[in-house]
Amino acid sequence: MKKLLLPVALITAFLVRAQYDVTVTTESYTDITGGTSLNNGDVWDDPGFTIPIGFDFSYQGFTLSEIAINEFGLGGWLSTDQQGTGTKPLLIAYGADIIDRGYDDTLDDGGDNSLSTISYVTEGAAGNRILKIEWNNAGFFSELVDDNISTDFVNLQVWFYEVNGAFQIRFGPNSVTNPTQSYDGLGGPNIELIPLYNLDAEIPIGTGIALTGDPVNPTVVTSNDIELNFISGTVPNGTVYTFTPDNLNVDEQLPIATALSLYPNPAKEYFNIRTPNQGQIKEIDILSLSGQRIETLNTLNKEKIDVSGLAQGAYFIILKTENNQIITKKLIKQ
Repeated sequence: MKKLLLPVALITAFLVRAQYDVTVTTESYTDITGGTSLNNGDVWDDPGFTIPIGFDFSYQGFTLSEIAINEFGLGGWLSTDQQGTGTKPLLIAYGADIIDRGYDDTLDDGGDNSLSTISYVTEGAAGNRILKIEWNNAGFFSELVDDNISTDFVNLQVWFYEVNGAFQIRFGPNSVTNPTQSYDGLGGPNIELIPLYNLDAEIPIGTGIALTGDPVNPTVVTSNDIELNFISGTVPNGTVYTFTPDNLNVDEQLPIATALSLYPNPAKEYFNIRTPNQGQIKEIDILSLSGQRIETLNTLNKEKIDVSGLAQGAYFIILKTENNQIITKKLIKQ
């Protein structure tokens, strides 16, 4: 195993409560058609690809026009960009170390015989579009490198819905005959939503959501102290995990996240919060980029937020609305 999938615990109890209801259904799996290839015939391992969504999508308080397969991850980590550094939200759609089944570990470039494709397509009319990302015929790193063969494989897709901000992880045909090796002794893949993750220090920040146990009827773990949690075994063909925002009124709240801004930014002595309704912001947390809480402030009836005591540098400003939406902004302190 090349990387630790997650550190032992999610830290800080103050940040984000779960914002998704999770349901499990069974549906026929169909390969996407007419998609755009991301690897373009090249073999891949720990890939980094940026994907245009085709519409604005909200995840963990970030409004995204594109999403990326993050090169820090093991092939199935999605984030705001593909760079494996910095602090950013993570959607671990498939936390097992997957790889192109045509990868040749004896070659510096991995070879040129790709057997596994990663592709995407955005379908539907405006207001009802769906971004679909597909990993087709992906193998497992440990099996391929240890035995120089690739017998085990998995197919999966992630769908993002414009209409309601929900997303799905959909599983297709698979065969995992040596789960101990392919899952690196961890029992199965991990599937997790993390509000912020410091990739440099490998520290997750805030309350995460993880699926654990029976892949057909998983336990949904929601906590700010999540230890390593994994699905027990291989997720069956046709299984669909749907994550639907549970406290997000799209019509009322998304415009707040879009219109809200901090000014001046960069700031020297103070900053203001510009929002359609100032009273909607009830509290802010100021975090370092490593996730350390610097200060928590009640912002009701405050026009200016004093930051004169902060050292120069960059900070995360976590804003909490009166209806418990979480909005994350970055502030530069001069």
